Amino acid sequence: MKYFIIDKDNNILLEKNGDTYSVPEQIGAIPSGHLVFDMTDKVEEEAMAFGYESVDAASFGSGLELVTLRSSFGLLSADDYLNACRASVWVYWERTTQYCPVCGTRLTRHMDMGKQCPNCGAEHFPHLAPAAIVRITRKSDPSLAYDDEILLVHARNFRRAHMFGLVAGFLEGGETLEDCARREVREEVGIDIRNVRYFGNQPWPYPSGVMIGFTAEYAGGEIRLDDSELSEARFFRRDNLPQIPDKMSIARRLIDDWLAGCH
Repeated sequence: MKYFIIDKDNNILLEKNGDTYSVPEQIGAIPSGHLVFDMTDKVEEEAMAFGYESVDAASFGSGLELVTLRSSFGLLSADDYLNACRASVWVYWERTTQYCPVCGTRLTRHMDMGKQCPNCGAEHFPHLAPAAIVRITRKSDPSLAYDDEILLVHARNFRRAHMFGLVAGFLEGGETLEDCARREVREEVGIDIRNVRYFGNQPWPYPSGVMIGFTAEYAGGEIRLDDSELSEARFFRRDNLPQIPDKMSIARRLIDDWLAGCH
């Protein structure tokens, strides 16, 4: 049995053995007052998710340490990290979806991953917030065989002062993901893009999103910042890149993919 134990701040309890971390398979008594999901049918192994307002590692046994879900990406196997993401989303939904948004009645559990209102009968399931993230490149010289510049932005909510990433934003009702990418680019940096193509996607449980990556080419316009969200945006060459996102993110995968093509 694997135990995914998560607190309200999206920290996860891991077992530490030297420099190695893993999801605990044996723990002491489970403290009361927890939220719980049986994950076994979803992850092809016996697993349980437990949610708490706060977690005292020592109360679960020795050799355990509380780490952020983000940092667990570099500590866990790929499968365990993805399962931790699932657990985090379920625990967040359980904690924040207590009452029916239709009539206000307290919800009851209905099926493994759903709730139902005992008053009006409305069913409710975990919510995901899809967002598009887009890599925009261009040629500084039309004679080049590849795009040698990439647009990078610094968002005001970035935790690191000197880190730059890619334009991203949430999907709105009635638009495709490609439309979302174009709109977010126009709103945030004021330029037009073309050849918007799907690249890949990634769970983003911070707290309950999914990030869908696209590539695009610069089509025209001058950079005009949305000052409410961005503090800087400009095109960079591979030889003058600023600090870029960590390996855990699809933003980094998009940037690394561009770097691999700059020959």
